[in-house]
Amino acid sequence: MLAVLLSFRHVRPVRLYIAATGILGRTSLFMFIAQYFVYFALFVWIDPGPADFWPVYFACSAALLWGTALLWDKGNLNKYLIVPKL
Repeated sequence: MLAVLLSFRHVRPVRLYIAATGILGRTSLFMFIAQYFVYFALFVWIDPGPADFWPVYFACSAALLWGTALLWDKGNLNKYLIVPKL
């Protein structure tokens, strides 16, 4: 799949997809922590209710997480989540 994506990287939608997934890759540790908080703490606290609305909650949470990943990447904040060299 990666070879196919890279062979079509000159096509605009593929270029946008690669850029979007690159942001998620660069912020993966932060996103893991943020997703854990959103789905195992925040959703338990707000009690989403009937399953009919779960797709709406998921879409809103995915947009929120995507926005935070974008801000985290733009601010180069990964420097705060590293293990220092001894």
